[in-house]
Amino acid sequence: MNKYWKVFLILSLVVGVAYAALYLISDEYYMEWGFINRDGKWVIEPQYLRVYKFAFDPEWDEFNEGVVTVFKEGKGFGVIDKNNNWVIAPQKEFSSIGHAINGRILALKLIGGVLKAGCYDTRGNKIIPFKYDLVAPERQGLMLVKLHNKHGYIDRNGNSVIKIEFDEAEPFSFGAACVKKDGKHGFIDRKGAYIVPLSYDYAFPFHDGLAQVGKTVEKEGEKTIVYGYINPKGKVVIPLTLTGDMPDFLFGFDYIFSCGRARFFENGKWGFIDKKGQKVIAAQYEDVDAFCENLARVKMDGKYGYIDLEGQLVIPAIYDEASIEWKDGRILVAIDKKCGFINSKGEQTIPMKFADLGIFEEGLAVASLDRKKYGYIDTTGKFVIPAKYATARNFSSGYAKAAVKYKSIKRYLYKKYRGF
Repeated sequence: MNKYWKVFLILSLVVGVAYAALYLISDEYYMEWGFINRDGKWVIEPQYLRVYKFAFDPEWDEFNEGVVTVFKEGKGFGVIDKNNNWVIAPQKEFSSIGHAINGRILALKLIGGVLKAGCYDTRGNKIIPFKYDLVAPERQGLMLVKLHNKHGYIDRNGNSVIKIEFDEAEPFSFGAACVKKDGKHGFIDRKGAYIVPLSYDYAFPFHDGLAQVGKTVEKEGEKTIVYGYINPKGKVVIPLTLTGDMPDFLFGFDYIFSCGRARFFENGKWGFIDKKGQKVIAAQYEDVDAFCENLARVKMDGKYGYIDLEGQLVIPAIYDEASIEWKDGRILVAIDKKCGFINSKGEQTIPMKFADLGIFEEGLAVASLDRKKYGYIDTTGKFVIPAKYATARNFSSGYAKAAVKYKSIKRYLYKKYRGF
């Protein structure tokens, strides 16, 4: 508190007319990030306020294709290589920069007060000029772009392939892309020709070889949504007869196929259908997630367990928290705020003693016993890199992002009172 505030407070108390107080409401730390190797040694010393993440990228803050996005205090976002050399020099005009996908790095830049999207290669060369409202990562050779509220597709070098004319659009999958125009959805191929005409009120991208489509119909004087599934050739393989009590906010991506099963909602409960539309697992669960490695997380009486493709409860519903992603035959679970790993038989492979725990990448997982210091354990649960970092992230390409506390940022609330 500076001397002027002190004088003001003293005078206020003396005259008895008014007084003020500053209350400490938070004491936060900025993290300074760097990168360590598998020996736990700094290969890039902590110096970045953020190792930034980007909306389209699932692994936001890891090295990918030899580069990673960082934020340098006073300079802005940029991209470095593993030797800490700038690939894309930092600029304050960058709003965000993604990581490399198929040799391309997406970025958002403030130009004339307006955010515009463009693209670089992994050498820092500008490939796509900053003129679009949106550029999505390349999928099946094409990149979705948005300009003046319309969508189209370009190739990886920025050449126009499919005219920018759609009201909504999605990236390609299984050789088809879901698009919307004049209030209706359909699917196009990579040349822009319609595989499925604009005929559906709802449509979502292909997953596991099928795409969900839906229409609004009137039943007994009320409008409702019926949905079914089509294959990549546009043939309806599950008729649009499914309805249930499908909540609007869950429609679409919560109903994709995975491992030959898709979720359905009926009478307030969840179950699964197969690719013929048959209800092979009855609606009986409070919540379910998509199958992964032939197992799906389910919620029963407020606890989580796992079922197989036949609906058999193979891991009892006893966990307070549980991951949905199986990897290498193990999954992360928690009871009473303690984390550990189990295998597909429900056997504990890493003791549930950790306050915080990440998934395994490159044979190591981030772990903390107290949420104050983080290190890395191996697949036996042993710390192989001591818990000495303020926080840390997964390994990727031999490097992991880790942080030390940088400086304290104290936040105060100023209150003014009158009278005694």
